[in-house]
Amino acid sequence: MVGFGAWIWQSVTISYRMWVLGQPLPQAWLTNAALLRLGGFELIAVAVISVIACARGWSFKAFGWCISWRLTGVALALFACGVLVYFFLPLGLHFRGRVSLWALVPTMAVNAFYEESLEVGYVFRVFGRFGVWPAVLASALLRGGIHLYAGLPAVLAIFAAGVLAGLIYWRTKSLWPLFLAHLLDDLLVLIPLVKM
Repeated sequence: MVGFGAWIWQSVTISYRMWVLGQPLPQAWLTNAALLRLGGFELIAVAVISVIACARGWSFKAFGWCISWRLTGVALALFACGVLVYFFLPLGLHFRGRVSLWALVPTMAVNAFYEESLEVGYVFRVFGRFGVWPAVLASALLRGGIHLYAGLPAVLAIFAAGVLAGLIYWRTKSLWPLFLAHLLDDLLVLIPLVKM
């Protein structure tokens, strides 16, 4: 709840306003200030969750942060799947705003670390004892839930990506390919908002 409660609530309220009440997102809802708030919240949440995890005897190393060329290749293959989905399926993702590269890249790195550590690493630590499918489905449902604001087509694609990410994590025991693919996917989607 500490890590995702606020994001799920925000996603549900934004979705309700957009899809039920017909209220569009503000014209410039993604700004440098919004990015920095996001990164700051996620860093604080990771710190709080780290304390909770340490109290349980867990560490981020146990979540699987090993880096290798093979896992980097897995990340690039996963990113390529994301590129194909983004360009060839009508997901309806329309982000608005103007941001600076100096705010976008570090915030997206923090976001990818935060989401993969919690959506996959933490969820698998909790649900992994029940087997692969409960862990994969719990992780994918959480991933889809925090992106409700994006609309049903995007949520379904994100859920499917969550299933694939969960299976990759189960097989590799590493968050590195998920982190790198997530970072690259976020940059692909948001780089058009960078003001030059």
